[in-house]
Amino acid sequence: MFQRAKPVVAISVAVFLLAVTGWALADPCPTEPTIQNFTGAGTTACPCFVYNEQAGAVFLVPVDHFPIEVLRVGIGWGSMTGGSIAQVERALNIYNGELPDPGAPIYTMPGPNMTDGVINEFNIEALGNVFIDAPPVAATLQFEWPNLNDIYAPTLVHDGNGCQSGLNLIYAIPGGWMDACAAGISGDWVFHLVYRQVNCVSGVEDQEYTVTNVPTKPQLNDCYPNPFNPQTLISFDMPAAGNARLEIYSLAGKRVATLVDGEVGAGRHEEVWYGRDDDGRMVPSGVYFYRLQAKEFSDSKRMVLLK
Repeated sequence: MFQRAKPVVAISVAVFLLAVTGWALADPCPTEPTIQNFTGAGTTACPCFVYNEQAGAVFLVPVDHFPIEVLRVGIGWGSMTGGSIAQVERALNIYNGELPDPGAPIYTMPGPNMTDGVINEFNIEALGNVFIDAPPVAATLQFEWPNLNDIYAPTLVHDGNGCQSGLNLIYAIPGGWMDACAAGISGDWVFHLVYRQVNCVSGVEDQEYTVTNVPTKPQLNDCYPNPFNPQTLISFDMPAAGNARLEIYSLAGKRVATLVDGEVGAGRHEEVWYGRDDDGRMVPSGVYFYRLQAKEFSDSKRMVLLK
């Protein structure tokens, strides 16, 4: 069974920020408890990769936690037979992007040493400060050693429990970036991200948060672009299949359009709003709200249509 390494003690965020960045700590952090949706070991090795390919995860960091400092990244690694020697892979990459193309990495740690049968956790903070102002956040492992169809070779592992669309990445050669679920992977890559907020006061010294690529509750994401004309993309994440309703409202509170109403699967869902009401008529420019309801969950966000 894969095991997580012990965390590294962090320095004081207040001392660090004042000494290095000059940022002031003023705003209170969200009052929610520390996120701990890291659920443990992966069970399925995937000998699927050739030299220089990548695979990884998009992390579900709450929007109101940004900006953040990345502290550590954990990667599940194993083989079908177990007991393989430790292996140095090409790189661990961190991206401020997601599918269909996360762009260039904002940070690269060359030569991560991967141990078979554990979740290997790498101390990013000790090697260089990685600050990210806004979502999305993703990390990948870039392969040095091919393992395609080699059942004895160590490789990335997934949980074998269903693949969350949009949250699991592969960079294939040839083919480029693709959704791991669409490529046939049957689970979520076992990755986790440890971070802290950098410009708020939590009341907890050096409070750290751990997130993965597996949602534990519904989440409504920021639409893009915003402001927009003539269309914007709205996405939301579901931890399990269930009923969901995604609606558009005017500033006056009148329902304008319904984008989703019914059963949806687990994972990420994306809908494009073209600035039209349910009758197909273009709506005037102005402020609108989009709202997601799923069981007891309800959340809404603001967007602006410009013409």
